[in-house]
Amino acid sequence: MCASFDCSDERCVGSSTNTPEDGNDSGVGVGEECDDDSDCMGNLACAKPVGKFLAPNICCWNGSVQYRSSLFCADMPTESACMDDIMCASRICAGTSMLDRKCLGAPQSEGELCEEDDHCVNGVCGQAEVGLTAPRICCPSGLSIEWGTGVYCTGMVEGSNCRLDDMCADGLSCSRLNRCKSTGGIISGILGGDGILGGDGILGGGGDGILGGGVGILGGGGR
Repeated sequence: MCASFDCSDERCVGSSTNTPEDGNDSGVGVGEECDDDSDCMGNLACAKPVGKFLAPNICCWNGSVQYRSSLFCADMPTESACMDDIMCASRICAGTSMLDRKCLGAPQSEGELCEEDDHCVNGVCGQAEVGLTAPRICCPSGLSIEWGTGVYCTGMVEGSNCRLDDMCADGLSCSRLNRCKSTGGIISGILGGDGILGGDGILGGGGDGILGGGVGILGGGGR
């Protein structure tokens, strides 16, 4: 796995008994392109400097780590493109999608990007709201809840995509349109924005109601 290097803490590193003189003293130095370890000066590792499979190999500054049969430079600095925590000096690789993950500083504060609980100061990481493109963040509420195959932050603000009342902040519930909305009592529930007589309700005069002005059956843009 580690070519001519020892494996320590999931990282390929030069042996403690090796010195630069033990390796190729006529090889290229740190940051220069290489094909394999033998091209590099001393006991430097040859690997990819960022978490991209098509990136060229260079002589690394601090050993290498293996990910999916490819070698990557270890201890990548903040903002480096990454694919796994082991690539980063901070041990935190996260992003808004699998395509834009980067090494982040550690630890992450509430509301900042994360992928695992241990990325966060408060130890709680979850999706900010329900949705395929919703980012995972360190939950401001300090709590999370499971639904389906996902983990979501509680305390979602009004308007957030939800599926359970417990996902929403105090005083809010998850409406029939799957949005966190103010509960506001029975009257508000009937006459409110999502209520039966509300703007978007079944008989509402708003956008989508049967009598609505937008796409309602009797509305200006109705069918």
